[in-house]
Amino acid sequence: MIEMGVSSVMHRISLYLLIASILSSCGVVPLYWPAPFQPFTSGFEDGTTGKWTLEQGLLGMIEVQSNIVRKGAYAVKFTIIPGVTWHSGNRTEMAYCNWDPYGEEVYYGWSCMLGAGYTDNGKWQIIGQWHDQPDFYNNESWSSFPRNSPPLSIHYVSNRVFINVLYSGIMEKTMRENGVAVSCGQWFDVVVHVKWSMYSDGFVEAWVNGTNMYFERIYCKTVVNRVGNYLKIGLYRDENALGTNTVYFDEIKIGKSYAEVAP
Repeated sequence: MIEMGVSSVMHRISLYLLIASILSSCGVVPLYWPAPFQPFTSGFEDGTTGKWTLEQGLLGMIEVQSNIVRKGAYAVKFTIIPGVTWHSGNRTEMAYCNWDPYGEEVYYGWSCMLGAGYTDNGKWQIIGQWHDQPDFYNNESWSSFPRNSPPLSIHYVSNRVFINVLYSGIMEKTMRENGVAVSCGQWFDVVVHVKWSMYSDGFVEAWVNGTNMYFERIYCKTVVNRVGNYLKIGLYRDENALGTNTVYFDEIKIGKSYAEVAP
């Protein structure tokens, strides 16, 4: 979970509350954040992390570097160390504080590579997640918001990448068995297609290198409120996972079609 104290985020919240107040005074109650969809591309080609919010236990565990890249001159490197935590979790992540419009279909894509010699003892490890957040209009706040598991997350365990869909009713073991094999030291491309909904018309489907992570589209609730989820990439893992590990990300995109976001 991240702190939402960034000035741009607070400006957006203030603007929303002002609009909500005006609409309410006219007898109209807004149903969700009235922000249009915004496509997003982050290839780190300016040599910085740009709009991302960094979550690292030690300075330097997130690094924009030029030695190992998927495309262009730069990619971002995450390092995770046993016992080094952020907000009580063994994690090194970046968050993009977006609110994709409720009820819309959105595609997400990125390239990822697990560092050579990556240590894996079969414990859960998340390399991407869409996390819920408070609905400030309904008087929710970070201090009172429950510490939920992410509604959607991309996992790596024992040389397989798979998607975990919290509200689908499908066991994580089944998701893992249907995952896609990957190799450390080699780039692989992830694409995820989601319809954001609090109801059963929501869905998710996902691919690694063009191969489905699950054999069918999964229909279920994908958000807990109309504010929506925010995207996080990097490494977040079981506290009993072993070793100091690295993972690289490049070409992160958010768009409205597979072709638009596929690396």
